[in-house]
Amino acid sequence: MRINSLFGLPKYRIANIEHNNRTVKIIASIKSNRSQCPVCGNFSTSIHDSYVRMIADLSVFQNSTTILLRTRKFKCKYPMCHRKVFSEQTPNIERYSRRTNRASKILDLLSIELTGQLGSQLSKRLLLSVSPSTITRIAHRQQLPEIKQPKVLGVDDWAYRKGVNFGTILIDMETSRPIELLRSRESADLKEWLTKYPGVKIVTRDRASSYSTAINEVCPDAIQVADRFHLLMNLSDALDKYFKSVRPEIRTLIKSKSKEYTNMLSNGPFIDEKAELDLNCLSDSQELGRSFNDQRIDTFKKVKELQKEGIGSRRISRELRMSRNTVRSYFMQETLSPKNSSRSTNFDVFTKHILVRLNTKRVIR
Repeated sequence: MRINSLFGLPKYRIANIEHNNRTVKIIASIKSNRSQCPVCGNFSTSIHDSYVRMIADLSVFQNSTTILLRTRKFKCKYPMCHRKVFSEQTPNIERYSRRTNRASKILDLLSIELTGQLGSQLSKRLLLSVSPSTITRIAHRQQLPEIKQPKVLGVDDWAYRKGVNFGTILIDMETSRPIELLRSRESADLKEWLTKYPGVKIVTRDRASSYSTAINEVCPDAIQVADRFHLLMNLSDALDKYFKSVRPEIRTLIKSKSKEYTNMLSNGPFIDEKAELDLNCLSDSQELGRSFNDQRIDTFKKVKELQKEGIGSRRISRELRMSRNTVRSYFMQETLSPKNSSRSTNFDVFTKHILVRLNTKRVIR
């Protein structure tokens, strides 16, 4: 197999290949003896001058590849053409480009699938190193696919800057791909777009009235559907509104039930006379439940142990990474005082009853 076949560019003549510092340099030239003028289209064989283009190509065995392409300049002999001198071109390399087309395709994919920073980092791994701004520029340069008439259209807003500037995104729901970004979420912009594509049959949208107005005017026969997220938002808002309206009744009910269970517990647990209760297990469970409710217990025990050993508060606060005032307050307490919290619940009222029911073999219902 010849090196030209491995090279994969049949219209080039390879003069030499050099390898140094993990870089493969391929010295090549174009085989043709003539070139076509880009203005008038006539061919010329009159060579004016030549120069060397440095073209980046795909890597070879973890070595970056550079093509040193000797490019000739031809004289245009057609008297009516205003272009007197032009450079020869090949279909494998774009005019003024510094990369082969096959290398450019790799960067095109990176620019679409990744951000500028991530695309730049991955290009370095592929030995086609470019900057983040170049990745962004490649993405902006690519041609967008032609918009086909969508039958099921998704309409929602998106933020240029969250809470400040918003636009509208349009999605073809059958392919789940975005097809257009509108500059705002006003009904006029959506109406203008729907005028160009009036064949929409189903529209899934959010709760914005501006969207519904535009759809009703341009596509009155289209079925409008609230998407799943906004259905849940409607349900959440409705439930929130309802529970706020009955909040006094709920508080009254909780207080009455709490008093009822407290009175029932004061008369003893509701178990059968033949049911056996392991008191040690109950006390251990109560202590375990308390440790879940108050995470300061372990710290309090460590402070009391160090206090018995005669260690000062300053050293304890440094070792346990605590405030010195907290250590002094623990010194003065024999047992840990309950924690005052605005978020306290009435779960402790029922702790004894729940643990008794968990540790009994049979419970009277």
